[in-house]
Amino acid sequence: VNAVEEAADGTLWVGSWGGLSKVAGDRLQRVALPLKSSLINALLPAADGSLWIGTTSGGLAHRIGKGLETFTRSNGLASDTVLTLLSDGTDALFVGTASGLDRIRGGRIEHVPGLPADQVTALRRDRDGNVWIGTYSNGLFRMNGDALSSYGIADGLLNPTVRGIFEDDEGSIWIGSNRGLEQMRTGAFTTWNQRNGISDDFTRAIFEDRDGILWAGTAHGLSRGENGTWKTVDDPRLSTAYILSIAQGADGTHWFGPSNGLYRVSQGKTSLLTTADGLSSNAVRAIYVQRNGDIWLSTDSGVNRIRVDGRIEKFEDRGLGTDYAIAVVETSDGRIWAATGAGLGELDGQRFTLHSAPSELPSNRLF
Repeated sequence: VNAVEEAADGTLWVGSWGGLSKVAGDRLQRVALPLKSSLINALLPAADGSLWIGTTSGGLAHRIGKGLETFTRSNGLASDTVLTLLSDGTDALFVGTASGLDRIRGGRIEHVPGLPADQVTALRRDRDGNVWIGTYSNGLFRMNGDALSSYGIADGLLNPTVRGIFEDDEGSIWIGSNRGLEQMRTGAFTTWNQRNGISDDFTRAIFEDRDGILWAGTAHGLSRGENGTWKTVDDPRLSTAYILSIAQGADGTHWFGPSNGLYRVSQGKTSLLTTADGLSSNAVRAIYVQRNGDIWLSTDSGVNRIRVDGRIEKFEDRGLGTDYAIAVVETSDGRIWAATGAGLGELDGQRFTLHSAPSELPSNRLF
């Protein structure tokens, strides 16, 4: 599964290299479309209820009602492989391809000039309307109107392969590349690594809590960033752990998921939960905070729920089994979904219904 997007009407769209599926009501169903390629990389639901679909080798498809419009190299697209999609905030669409960036306005394709013929690996629109463009081999670009600025190794970028772009509450732009994590503020890069207080150069998770404090989980410990300074946390249990996931509960409690259990930090006290306390596995790969305050854990051996009162629940005998879980999410209608190695689980009261291949999903191996 390469893309999961929720539309305004609550429909959950799932794109994979086996085609398109959707969740509507209480069912997951395959959506048969005459796509030129079933290898889906990106999805973007539009405000008008239509759906944009980016594929490998089959171009860009626009599903409008029961109709389908296709954009390929033959009618102006830079490449038939579409990797990323971004709305420009109005009626236009940015299309990141394997050979540059296009913009579609009023049904017409416009190639964005000034960019190299490179894979567009990341797109982000910031609060000021700038579009940030990450590429595979040529670094980072910023588009302000029609003006284009480039940022490469000579400007302080660690690596020319940009994997992710994020904007924090203060307006800083964070760039994840093949060499680590960087912050751009007022046009200058700040590289955060071991020399600057980060526990390890390999950062696995980054999280900003409600107080504006940044947390970086690395392969060798947890670091805390505040007022422009990073420090390894002063706790031997967390300062050396391989941190896979980070979250903050509704009551302000911080949760950290390493490979040896789940740490709970509240009011200055740290406690560790493990399989001895009821976890399905000590490797906690993702933490999700439900709106009602419950904490959901995706582990190497299934899903757990920690109730507000502290009770830990397993679901291995309630529809999910013990396959790995990679993510849990709550949709706008309050339903809980779990992506696992056995398929997509949907919580119905106390049990999960497992939607799986071949009838409902192209593959059971969800990532």
